[in-house]
Amino acid sequence: MVIHSNRKLALRFLALGIFTASISSYLFAAERVSIKDSVATISNTDNAISNGISTKLLKPIEIDFANLQNLPLPIIDRSLNPNNNNGGAFPASSTPVVYPGAAGGMDGGLGDGSLDVIDLFAEDDDGGDGVVFSNGSSSSSSSSSSSSSDDSASITTSIGDGEVTSQSFGTNDHPFSATKVDGFVKDLTRSYPYRATGKLLFQVDSQFFVCSASLIRPGIVVTAAHCVAAFGNKRFYSNFLYVPAYKNGIAPYGVWTYDSAVITEGYYNGTSSCAVSGIVCEDDVALIMLKPQNKRYAGHRTGWLGFAYNGYGYSNRYPYFTHVTQLGYPVSHDGGQEMQRNDSHGYLDPFFTNNTVIGSAMEGGSSGGPWTVNFTTGFARPSNTIGALNADPNRVVGVTSWGFVDSSPKQQGASLFTSNNILRLYQSVCPNSPGC
Repeated sequence: MVIHSNRKLALRFLALGIFTASISSYLFAAERVSIKDSVATISNTDNAISNGISTKLLKPIEIDFANLQNLPLPIIDRSLNPNNNNGGAFPASSTPVVYPGAAGGMDGGLGDGSLDVIDLFAEDDDGGDGVVFSNGSSSSSSSSSSSSSDDSASITTSIGDGEVTSQSFGTNDHPFSATKVDGFVKDLTRSYPYRATGKLLFQVDSQFFVCSASLIRPGIVVTAAHCVAAFGNKRFYSNFLYVPAYKNGIAPYGVWTYDSAVITEGYYNGTSSCAVSGIVCEDDVALIMLKPQNKRYAGHRTGWLGFAYNGYGYSNRYPYFTHVTQLGYPVSHDGGQEMQRNDSHGYLDPFFTNNTVIGSAMEGGSSGGPWTVNFTTGFARPSNTIGALNADPNRVVGVTSWGFVDSSPKQQGASLFTSNNILRLYQSVCPNSPGC
């Protein structure tokens, strides 16, 4: 185990090329965008690098991890959905769901659990906070407060040491249970499958924001498309960093820069089918390919979750029920500094482009966190499989996408993983990417 107590100083040395073996780990080069086969890609290219050192490293950017902004959760007016008029927790319509193909998916992996602990809040010798990452920008993050949409939820999930709350529900009568992951058990976030989830950092203009994300292959992260690009603006955000199992300023498995990111062309240019334009859409999904460190990817340490699509893990008839375990870092819970878990039944809502809807009190910062079916800390399957369907463990079927302006319904939505979004994105990068 390696503990970096003064990472800012160390990364300044990296910027000067002193630690050549690790220089690419925190190096952002020139970014370029391309579109091919209905997939939009942003690449962290090496075009600006000469002899292993970028000429733009003379202007390193300081990331103040203690004052990052949580990306506000996209929110809609509940009156837009006729389901809310009957106060029910599932849709009033029995409109059949037609998937674009057969259900399928891929298994996860455990990883070896090896640590590379970084204290992101450590002060440098100037007395300042933060970590220096080189990306060719002279901008720096501000420390302004979170937006109003990040106000605390009315449900409390941190009682004492973070015990589980009683099952709760909002005005739409949708039950859920919520807990801080490191509540009863210390450092549970460092065990599989929790450690495959983490924080995603990215830059919008001069400001760094935070979403949630998870690994679905050793070097591939899944998150929400709205954490990667602005819908229909034909513009990607930049300088993505992934911090698995983040907790209170500690990165137990290191910090990982990105190689490229992909979203659907429809989301990029604004032509995707949406019930609420740019918010409740069929493809609010993105994949981020990470750069390796010493020929290893983040998932080789943390493990990775599986993923599934086209109704995998859902019932075969109306209202297409499923059961979801949601993970993420909402600022409404513990200030976004600790991983939160939420469990709820979910259903497909035909009024919302067949998005999955669950009960949840999470807010800003939770965007992009995984929605997993068959969540388990072990791979054992029951000996009695009569009536059991789709029992493969820890498969992500969506990521946190949106909520309501009025938080009283206590519900969130996610684009359903299908062969038209997650599978298309995955096939655009695998098996060509070594992170697969």
